Amino acid sequence: MNLNMTKAISPEVAKKESAQFRIDRIPQVVIQAVNNLIIKEMADNCGSTITITQKEIINEIIRLDPGMTSSKIYENNYLDFEDVYRKEGWKVSYDKPGYCESYEPKFSFTPNNK
Repeated sequence: MNLNMTKAISPEVAKKESAQFRIDRIPQVVIQAVNNLIIKEMADNCGSTITITQKEIINEIIRLDPGMTSSKIYENNYLDFEDVYRKEGWKVSYDKPGYCESYEPKFSFTPNNK
């Protein structure tokens, strides 16, 4: 490796590489868990917006991989999977309670009608 040939990364390249890094580090079990829940909800939802709670996703991940823990999921930011689904044609949003609010954080998936 010739370090003399290394040049600084541009902001555009850094942004692109960072987005791909975030996508690549999401374990397949997380994607499978979310897919399972989307399919289940789609069957009951007729194709409109699908809402899945964070707790449902964590429980499904652990069901698929009993070696996974909620601590590991949070520590490794495994729930930051939105870009994976955006690349596949979903509008994805995350909603968590604000100050003085009390409800379960949730993800919403809407088919992106291009």
